[in-house]
Amino acid sequence: MPTYSNDRTCFSRRGALGLVAGAGLLLAAMPAAAQSTAQGQAHVEAAMRDVLAVVNSGKSTGQAVNDFQRILSKYADMAIISRSSLGNAWRSASDAQKRAYVAAYQPYLARKYGKRFADFKGSSFAVTRVRDAGNKGVLVEGEARVPGRAPIAVEFQVSNRSGSIKIYNLIIEGISLLSSEREEIGQMLAARGNNIDKLTADLRTAG
Repeated sequence: MPTYSNDRTCFSRRGALGLVAGAGLLLAAMPAAAQSTAQGQAHVEAAMRDVLAVVNSGKSTGQAVNDFQRILSKYADMAIISRSSLGNAWRSASDAQKRAYVAAYQPYLARKYGKRFADFKGSSFAVTRVRDAGNKGVLVEGEARVPGRAPIAVEFQVSNRSGSIKIYNLIIEGISLLSSEREEIGQMLAARGNNIDKLTADLRTAG
């Protein structure tokens, strides 16, 4: 399998979430349309090439964040991820609130994780296994190597249920970072009295 080297990738448990961004997807509610394992692998490998290129570019934090936001738009299913990050509150939100939240959430994720790229240098990523997982879509398993750390097991969950192949979840050493993000957003919402408008306003400058 191809290996992508770079000046330190975003594969800590928080940093890795940056690649897909998102929150707590309920897989049973997300049947995946059919796609080939080859397509899923190619999508993940392309995403990792782009991420590692930014990490290794030496760009300023602001430039890296902007680049990462474009990567999220291209490779991650941000419609599903944004909706899932808000959890049950999404169902009670108005259409205007949903639009405002989605518009604030993706840049927040890009800032939150993209600003950490410079801290990860000399890393590599290689795909180790790809399999068709039925309703979970295609699972692309890989290994991240960060200097000074043990190899990290990574699993990308890929689906084309939104019309094109996108990453909708990332699991690091058995932990769904999307679920972790959903929990964090839930805590932020609770701290604001479950006021979605306040949460959205704060996300515009958070990260």
